[in-house]
Amino acid sequence: MKTFESRKMGGWSDGIAPTIRRWIFVATIFVSLNLIPSADAGTWPGANGWITFEHLGKIWIVNPDLSEARVLADGWKPSWSPDGNWIAFASERDNDIDLYVIRADGTGEKQVTNNTAVDEYMPSWYDHDTLLFKAGGFEHTDPSDRQIVTVDIGETPTGVYMPIRGPVSPGDNSLAEPERSSLGDLVFVEFYFVTVNTLKTGVFTASGGGTPTLVSTSGQTASSAGWSPNGQNVVYSEAVPNTHDSDIFTNNGAGGAPFNVTNTPSRRESSPRYSPDGKKIVFSDGEHLYVIDANGENEYKLVEGIGAYAPDWGIVPGSTTPPTTPPKVYNNLYALLKIAFTSKIKKLKKQFKKAKSGGKVAKAKKIKAQIKKFKKKLRSL
Repeated sequence: MKTFESRKMGGWSDGIAPTIRRWIFVATIFVSLNLIPSADAGTWPGANGWITFEHLGKIWIVNPDLSEARVLADGWKPSWSPDGNWIAFASERDNDIDLYVIRADGTGEKQVTNNTAVDEYMPSWYDHDTLLFKAGGFEHTDPSDRQIVTVDIGETPTGVYMPIRGPVSPGDNSLAEPERSSLGDLVFVEFYFVTVNTLKTGVFTASGGGTPTLVSTSGQTASSAGWSPNGQNVVYSEAVPNTHDSDIFTNNGAGGAPFNVTNTPSRRESSPRYSPDGKKIVFSDGEHLYVIDANGENEYKLVEGIGAYAPDWGIVPGSTTPPTTPPKVYNNLYALLKIAFTSKIKKLKKQFKKAKSGGKVAKAKKIKAQIKKFKKKLRSL
């Protein structure tokens, strides 16, 4: 088995009433910001690049062919940017946990956040210029505390955050591990009740501020979730019943039937992430890093060494291949358009009936054509 031991690592709309039109315009802006697919949201499919991970309080990257590995900075929980040029990570300096970014070649390190009232954890990328992360602390005095928030990567560190999701219950501090897909949906971890008296940690997906969907449907404690490059599936870690172990699972974003990728006894697996081509998964068992095909075959050990955590697989810069026709977005905008078109058709039918009964043949014919046009629009949604 080919492994890379840690000790060897070195070196580096038409016809709609004005009110409805304004309503849809506002909805369109909201959806464009939160839900519509964007090549900058998450990572589209592309060529497999380097893998970053945390080891002994340092951020490392390693080439999957084991030809080279480098240490980049002090920190933990690294995350590749969608274009494969930057890595975001958390680091505690001057007794404060903040977020930083650094280029893959180890240059250009920059502090992004600066808020002494709240710590910043678990960064990922909301888009090319924005980080998504969990804000949390002990005193709970900051408005952004206990929420999933975003921050722009500006010229100077900032403490101004944009809330994306808050906890289900006031005082709940369980929101964690947020990641945005290439289609703009969120995946995150949060507490939920299996029964009245049984509390678990589950993996959820949601569109913007929409109602979350439980993806880890086996009913066991789950964590460490990430999206597939095409934004269709989620990979995560979930506990094995009656043991202290956990396996790596995949499921669709709607919470269908889970697939146990590893099915490995006596191993506590976590932090799985898809490769940019969607064919492989990298994960940790708390000591080593492993790579396995997404169908559960051909597992091998990539990094051997105590304390290799939180891997993320970067894309080769310039190799992104977004789908030519992104899936339709069936969400708030869809619902608003459906309501608007249905309402318009109903009004036109009343006008048609009135015109026909009044003997206004030409007007009735014109209204009938409008009804046909709006029915066509409704079917195209």
